[in-house]
Amino acid sequence: MKEPPPFSSPFVEEDEPPPLRFRSSNRDLGVRWVADRIVEVYESVGYLPSIAVFVADEADVSATADALAEAPADHAIDVEACERGKVLGVGDRVRVFAVEHIKGLEFHAVFLMDFEQLNRRDGDLAMRYLYLGLTRSVMFLGVTMAGRFPQRLAPLAEVMVEGDWRRFAKAAD
Repeated sequence: MKEPPPFSSPFVEEDEPPPLRFRSSNRDLGVRWVADRIVEVYESVGYLPSIAVFVADEADVSATADALAEAPADHAIDVEACERGKVLGVGDRVRVFAVEHIKGLEFHAVFLMDFEQLNRRDGDLAMRYLYLGLTRSVMFLGVTMAGRFPQRLAPLAEVMVEGDWRRFAKAAD
């Protein structure tokens, strides 16, 4: 169309915020970190865009959705457990999927939880799922893990930032 977009990025340095990572062996802290980032995305965009949380196993979908639903309760953000890859749903809610069901989906923000669980089970499969997670995210990407990235993914870990996106956002006018 050769016209500037009718919006501007809320981030100073880049058109897109950097991918984030969070390391803790305490899963509850990981859930809280993801919930805080969801609120941060909501506040920076001005509405709740499409957000997905990917977990390692189908058995983790419901429990993770329940934990996330409790965490940002003061922001009235609904969380939906998308068991067995349920794709259809209401757009203004956070959706939790088992990572095996993410092929072909795209979201404004993606959080891949407990990456090391996938890697311990099958390193090659974890690489494919990480690739899918990276390519499902339009703007925001966050990854939680208990330890470090596998050695072969060390270059990726170097481009991921620990913390939050607030320091990259433009100062309020």
